[in-house]
Amino acid sequence: MCGIICIYNNVVSNFNPNIIKNIQHRGQESYGISYFKNNKIIENKNIGKIPNNIDIELNNINYFIGHTRYSTSGRKNLEEQMQPLEGTTVINNKKSHYILVHNGNIYNRKGLQKLFNCDININLTDTQILVNIINNMGENSWENILNLILTQIPGVYSLIIGTPENVYVVRDKSGIRPLCIMKNDDGYCIISEPNKMENYGYNLVRDIEPGELSMLNKNGLNTLFLHKNNFTPCIFEYIYFLNKNSIVDNVNVTTFRYNCGRELAKKETMRFTDKLNTVVVGAPETGITSGIGYAEYLNLNYFQVMTKKTKERTFIIDENKRNLFFKDKYIINSEIVKNKIVIIVDDSLVRGNTLKRVVELFNINKAKEVHIRIASPPVISPCYFGIDIPTYNELIAHRLKLNIEEINKELKSNSLHYLDIHTITNLIPNKTSCSSCFTNKYNRDLLDW
Repeated sequence: MCGIICIYNNVVSNFNPNIIKNIQHRGQESYGISYFKNNKIIENKNIGKIPNNIDIELNNINYFIGHTRYSTSGRKNLEEQMQPLEGTTVINNKKSHYILVHNGNIYNRKGLQKLFNCDININLTDTQILVNIINNMGENSWENILNLILTQIPGVYSLIIGTPENVYVVRDKSGIRPLCIMKNDDGYCIISEPNKMENYGYNLVRDIEPGELSMLNKNGLNTLFLHKNNFTPCIFEYIYFLNKNSIVDNVNVTTFRYNCGRELAKKETMRFTDKLNTVVVGAPETGITSGIGYAEYLNLNYFQVMTKKTKERTFIIDENKRNLFFKDKYIINSEIVKNKIVIIVDDSLVRGNTLKRVVELFNINKAKEVHIRIASPPVISPCYFGIDIPTYNELIAHRLKLNIEEINKELKSNSLHYLDIHTITNLIPNKTSCSSCFTNKYNRDLLDW
């Protein structure tokens, strides 16, 4: 899971590099911006989160390509694996330099090796392997190169590739990872999601279609190929990764999360009759909207009695650092919480480490009871398509054999309820969304090709 972006201006002007912060929530390990200037690639890549201001000169260029990284493949070597990556291929016996960014996870490395005779060393990321494949293709046009990728590699990827003349945009045929087109008076923005881009004057034009290859240059954006297939967007994007301000593949993220909370409330089996002393709180940040929907449906008081000390997204922090953030992540309003029945609504329950600590904090602050409500189904299986959930054993629902009572006991909460898969799937216009982390049922076409 990463964030990718390209800002393309029709007129030569100064660019605002800080616009890349709009995709920071999709990756915190590193960030980068690259562009062509006088036919040379200029790059600015750094480990860590984006600073308040990126101090680089971007005048007199046509476009820049940016990336924020959340790694899900290869052994982590942040300095070598920071994107955008550079490559050089040969087209009609001439070298063609390019810049590439990738969001997704191309899981079947043996399939890549069989098709392209490429190096699949475990130390390489899928993006590095993809660059090596392109470098050695030897086709007669960029259109042919990228059409071969689109037809031969089923997924999972959203790509932006920049050359001195053109920018190419590719989304795999299943469309699991998002990518959209935005436009303002000066030009275009290709971005993972449209989060707050209206602040820069951009309006959403449309999503890049699954199976689409398009080309962007001074003449505008043109679709070169469109390969139709089964569209299966990732349901976990809407639950957690996408910013609440985004509308992606015709799904308004805020509306979706609010409705998840309402549906969770409709299925509530407990009666919270002491409404004066019952408080609902959404786990910051992605559980808040669902928490509000839950509280409003049941006519319960909603108070944001839990706030974050930091904007770090714990789920996408490296495993070695994650426990350090648990200790100091939240502030609890003890005055409101004391002697109250607290209902915590969270977007999902994956490993259980964070919620276990949260329940402990509420108990320290003398809550009378602590109940947990999860606005999604139990996560029972790994993700192979771009979310860093690589093993079964790290998942609390799998480890405890989907025994809700045992999960509740480990979290030390008074009760625990989840939203079921059927209900949450029906809240998405496309009912064939990828939900393998909740069902342990995978699209084998993406794994076994």
